[in-house]
Amino acid sequence: MIKAIHDYLHKDAFEISAHFTLLALLFNQVGNSFSRPFILFISALALLLANGFKQRLIWFMLSFFTSFRVLYVWPMADNHAYLLALWCLTLFIASCNPAKARMIIGDNGRILIGLVFLLASVQKMLSVDYLDGTFFQYLFLTDNRFEDFTVLFGNVSFQQIYQAQDLLSQYQFSSFSTNKNIVPSSLEFNLLVTISTWWNLIDQLAVACCFLAPVGSYLHRKRDFSLMLFCITTYAVAPVAGFGWLLVSMALAQCENNTKIRIAYMSLFFIILFYYEVHIWRILVDFIH
Repeated sequence: MIKAIHDYLHKDAFEISAHFTLLALLFNQVGNSFSRPFILFISALALLLANGFKQRLIWFMLSFFTSFRVLYVWPMADNHAYLLALWCLTLFIASCNPAKARMIIGDNGRILIGLVFLLASVQKMLSVDYLDGTFFQYLFLTDNRFEDFTVLFGNVSFQQIYQAQDLLSQYQFSSFSTNKNIVPSSLEFNLLVTISTWWNLIDQLAVACCFLAPVGSYLHRKRDFSLMLFCITTYAVAPVAGFGWLLVSMALAQCENNTKIRIAYMSLFFIILFYYEVHIWRILVDFIH
């Protein structure tokens, strides 16, 4: 078993990245009721068949169905859907050029990650509602995925959150700046909002700078650390496993033949799965209360 793991860690970057992309497609049920069965079937088939991950037809079909997912609800598709479609297309192009596959996925994986985080950072910096904390105030109070985290670290009760949701419904999502009574009054909650706002922006900006930095530069050498830090901190709170798995799959394509980095990314893939399946904040809330 140890030998098998050792051999796998030294496989070609295309094979490893393709395998983890296929796992991500299986774990995260992608697409609508029409495209999802095809995506699941093709992904499973590619993993089961010997060298299925190398077949250009496999990646062409996955590119088609992930793109269909985007076009079907254009222009309202989830932003993660666009990146997944682009990445499947990249793997299809790489499968058509085996001699250059490693270079194609390595360069494109690094640049795509950098651009995604750069655009996300710019969008946040240009948004007044983000910079003044409104975004996280609204998120923590209205998204039930964050309720346990907010109760633990924001010093607010579930009752206060439900009351705020009722008020928001009455005000029809009007500005927090004119309806201060909507937001629970808590120093801890305000601090949580402020830290989340600036940490999220700074962390994403750091990933963008590192992945888009010139090859060989100091920032370029720190790119994997910056992305791992983002994933470990972000997906512990935000249960968006599908995007995390996609980022890991893309990162494995560009991390060169560094065995330690590969192990770290593979471990991160399953750490995100742990975050997704084990609701640690709910366990802590139940334990404390």
